Amino acid sequence: MNEFAILVVPPGGGETDYQIMVRGDGAHVPRPGEYIVVNERTSTPTEGVVAAFKVRYATTVVEVEGQDEGWTTFVGVSVEAEPVFHHAQSESHRKVCERYDVTEHYPPSGY
Repeated sequence: MNEFAILVVPPGGGETDYQIMVRGDGAHVPRPGEYIVVNERTSTPTEGVVAAFKVRYATTVVEVEGQDEGWTTFVGVSVEAEPVFHHAQSESHRKVCERYDVTEHYPPSGY
């Protein structure tokens, strides 16, 4: 089971505003440049979008247990992402985008 934290930051980076925990079998850890769309659990793919983000960085954190032995322990993964406008976003996500003066939009689909 994969688990990672989406750390929501202002455009261009900065201090984390809030985080969203993601957990699931086969959960893909997004890479820089990819988008994350957060839907309500009961929504269809075309409605109920809550928020959208563009990934800035993905960081894996490990701890070293004893310099001499070289043993490491996996601690976790964090994904730093900026909010982007989405045509079906929630009112609260729109306010976040406006507060940060977001200019980027989720790319339109070819469907």
